[in-house]
Amino acid sequence: MKVYLGFNGVHQDGMGSAAITLLHALKRSGVNVQPVHPWKQVLIPEYFQFNPIFLSESSEELPLSVSIREMINIVNDDPECTVFSHFGSPNWGAIIPYLRPDIRVVVSVHSVTPSALKIALANQERTSKFIAVSWEVEQKLKQKLPSCDHWKISLVPNAIDMDRHPQKRDFSNVGGRVKIIFFGRIEDYTKGVDKIPKIAKKLKKEGLDFEWDLYGYFHWGYESRFYKQLKNNGVEDVVQYKGCLTPTEIPATLTAYDIMVMPSNHEGLPLALIESMATGLTSVASRSHY
Repeated sequence: MKVYLGFNGVHQDGMGSAAITLLHALKRSGVNVQPVHPWKQVLIPEYFQFNPIFLSESSEELPLSVSIREMINIVNDDPECTVFSHFGSPNWGAIIPYLRPDIRVVVSVHSVTPSALKIALANQERTSKFIAVSWEVEQKLKQKLPSCDHWKISLVPNAIDMDRHPQKRDFSNVGGRVKIIFFGRIEDYTKGVDKIPKIAKKLKKEGLDFEWDLYGYFHWGYESRFYKQLKNNGVEDVVQYKGCLTPTEIPATLTAYDIMVMPSNHEGLPLALIESMATGLTSVASRSHY
């Protein structure tokens, strides 16, 4: 069996961690797995051990008509390819109707956002399996798919290796400065990072001695808005952007903090929350039901 996995960028966030975990799991199971990208945008060095194929050596997106044609060709032209899967990218979803009839399609549904569900369900008849990452996603798929197709849904929750996460047991800074962390994709649509400056303003007003560090990459042009929001709320001194973390750096970094806050608007089953809880941090997350 040879599985082609279609990715766009692989970033230092939960999706990037999930991609690497999946690749490791497939290889350990004896599956011949081949990741493929329309352009070269990978920010996790260890990912290259899987020998990804890049249709373009540029980190910029190709014209859609060009990338779609090449994406179809790269999958169809390998006679050993038996399964194609993607993580909810619209461009990869668009190639499914043009794949060879003998290639089975598996779609990973990582979120309950309307866009993720629409992309996953766009090719219902062609799809052999829908992989739901949480019970909420599973229920959403059952609501959208006819009952005769419910057998196509498999629940495979996100998971982590607990042995990689040392538990934080010594909160020696009792009575001192509280250290808060956010890590993941930094944007205001799904992750709700625009709430952080407002929350920090309230905490500062209450006199809490704290610092709030953010790790991750800015998405959808949010960076300039983020710094304006910090300034407008008067919290530039307590909220700091610290850069990105690779998956291997996350466990040790978490032990330096007391609280993880995840103010998301939409989620499937976020790895950031699982990792924080595994480390023993007090984890504060949105109670959202989409």
